[in-house]
Amino acid sequence: MIIFGYPGIGKSTLGGKARFIDLDSSNFWIDGFRNLNWYKEIAKIAISISEQGYNVFLPTHQLVRDEVIEHTDDVICIFPHMNLKDEWIKKLQDRYNNHKSAKNFKAYDHARNKYIGSVIELERWCNIHNIRYCRIDEIPYDLAEILNNY
Repeated sequence: MIIFGYPGIGKSTLGGKARFIDLDSSNFWIDGFRNLNWYKEIAKIAISISEQGYNVFLPTHQLVRDEVIEHTDDVICIFPHMNLKDEWIKKLQDRYNNHKSAKNFKAYDHARNKYIGSVIELERWCNIHNIRYCRIDEIPYDLAEILNNY
């Protein structure tokens, strides 16, 4: 199964455990550049790994989502509820403050500037494409338990 996960849901934390793999889009930057077809590459890798029986976490970039669903329907999307905006942004800010990295800053900055719009867009996209999704309704939560229900 391929799991599109909003920044901060716990992809990296759960990745590497119990047949979960986190394919982070930041790994597709090399020397400050990213191949124009990076989204096709990450999708192809994710689908291959998923077909081997692993659960693969992917970012929620629309290019990645659209490419993946062109080739498989074994997907789910997980994102926080809109009501968690302030808590979610604080969570990502704390993560960045504790572990300063470009990846953590981008996640924090994205949520800070685009939280409502990106959450609305993810739910809309899932509904248009008939993709299963789960909204995280409260913090704390157990991502592994959420996924076990799917």
